[in-house]
Amino acid sequence: MNLKECSKRNEKNSLLLNETKANEAGIVLGQIDSPLTDQGIRQALAANDYYPNYGKKFWKIYASDLPRCKMTCSLIVNGVPYQDGKENHNCNDYHVIYEERLRERAKGCREGLSKKLSYEEAKQICIAKCKELNQEYVEPKHESEEDVLIRFKEWLNSVLHQASQLERNGNEGIDVLAVSHSGTIRIILQQIVGSLIPIDAEVNEWDGKLSVPNTSISILEFSTFNNSQSISVEGIHHVHGREVKVRMLDFTNTNHYKVMKEEPKL
Repeated sequence: MNLKECSKRNEKNSLLLNETKANEAGIVLGQIDSPLTDQGIRQALAANDYYPNYGKKFWKIYASDLPRCKMTCSLIVNGVPYQDGKENHNCNDYHVIYEERLRERAKGCREGLSKKLSYEEAKQICIAKCKELNQEYVEPKHESEEDVLIRFKEWLNSVLHQASQLERNGNEGIDVLAVSHSGTIRIILQQIVGSLIPIDAEVNEWDGKLSVPNTSISILEFSTFNNSQSISVEGIHHVHGREVKVRMLDFTNTNHYKVMKEEPKL
C-alpha cells in the first residue's frame, strides 16, 4: 500500500499469503491453524531472496495474528522463522504489527473438516461430536464476506488516519505491507477493485473462485488523486474529507517463484 499527501495521497498495500499442510490435505482452515508445508516455506523464502531487504521499504508491516501468517511474514521480511516471544536476532529484523482484522474469514462448522463437505453436512458432524462428548452444541463463529470486508476497511481507515498525521513532502508516498490469507485477500480484491481485475484472471478449478497463489503479491494504491485507472472506494475515509480513490499496480505477482530453491533451509 502506498500513501502520499498533498493534493494527492497514495498508499500502497502489498498483500500476501502462504500454503499450509491443511491446504494440501483439502481441509478447511478459517481461523484454526496449520503449519506451513515445505513448499509454503520455500515460497516465502523465495520472496525474501527475490526482494532483498524487502521490509526496509515499508513504513509499517502488518500481518494477521494467526500463527501461520506470523511465520509467513517472518520468512518473507526477515528470512527466518517466527519464534513466539523471541526476537529474531539478525541485522534485518523488521518490526511487525499483528492485526486481528487481517485474519482469514471465520468458516464456522467447516473449520478442520474436508472442503468437500457442505456447511450443513459439517454442522451435523459437529453436532454429533458434541452429543458424543455430552456437550451442548454452540454455533462457532461464521463470517460472511461482508463481515470480512467491514473489518478490513476498519483497519485500512485506521492506517490512512495514522498516515495523514505524518509530515511529508508533496507527492511523497508511503508503503505498507499487509500479510493476510487467501480468502481474505480474494474478498478484498473482488470487493474493492473488482472492476480492475483482468478479465482473464485465473480461477480455482474446485470452486470457480478467483485464484490467489501462495505468497503472491498484489499492490493497491490509495490516493486522493484522480486518474483514468483509479476508482472510488465506498467506506474508505480520508481524514481531511477528500475522496479516496484506488488503483491496482500489481495483481497476484509470483515472479519470486523463479528463485525458489529445492529444499527449504531454516
